[in-house]
Amino acid sequence: MCSRSTRRESAPAIWRNASCCSLNVFLSATSWRKRSRWLSSAQVKAIIQELIAAEDRQTPLSGQQLADLLHGRYGIAISLRTVAKYREQLRIPSSAKRKQYTGA
Repeated sequence: MCSRSTRRESAPAIWRNASCCSLNVFLSATSWRKRSRWLSSAQVKAIIQELIAAEDRQTPLSGQQLADLLHGRYGIAISLRTVAKYREQLRIPSSAKRKQYTGA
């Protein structure tokens, strides 16, 4: 619960419709619109991690395929460049480096 007086050690807060919200909710690093609700960049990164974890190791998803999946399945319009940036921030190698060959 927020009080109307703010303390220096707490995050700034605003009042909206008689309820108190921390400004951190509105100041996320990046926000993405998913159909009718907003997602933070951390949530988009989590979706990217899930997609990569579920991919076929012999034919891993490329950055463009990830961007297309995010747009088609989740309604998140995101560029290839942003997918690559998030993948690098998550320390996930490129699709060529994730590819695992099976012995013949």
